[in-house]
Amino acid sequence: INHDNKFFNYINTLTTGRIKKWECMLRLENDFILGNGPEYDRKMLVPGSKLDILKQGQDVASGAVYALISGGIVGISCYLLILFKYFHMCIRLLILKEKNYLINDLFFLSSFVTVGYLIGRSFFENGFSSYGIDFLIFVPCYIFIFEKFNMLESNYRNP
Repeated sequence: INHDNKFFNYINTLTTGRIKKWECMLRLENDFILGNGPEYDRKMLVPGSKLDILKQGQDVASGAVYALISGGIVGISCYLLILFKYFHMCIRLLILKEKNYLINDLFFLSSFVTVGYLIGRSFFENGFSSYGIDFLIFVPCYIFIFEKFNMLESNYRNP
């Protein structure tokens, strides 16, 4: 896929070829309903595959695209649900100032920031979408912040 658009080429250069990877992976014949299984992006981006033109890496470099091509509708739905729940809690905690006392809990705060960082990183890397160190750090931190946030809410409603 070649583009004569200078803006596209500039953005693709800034993102070190990620935009082209995403476009190529989404144009393939994918099973977007059930997905193609784990590590499908690596099968397609290795030398000798259909996408041998891409020389800059062997993963799709996006948590959302990885979730879609590997897990289909279920995968992208879970990814978006995780994002929605986290950003909803961010709004409640940081903007609406609900449970503002949790900011003083160092373990909660560090887990909250870690989850935010890993979510942000997943926009330009596979991140927690694939099984790896990001996933192993993300899951306990994510569960902890929601348990802590919801546990304190239920304790104050039912004294």
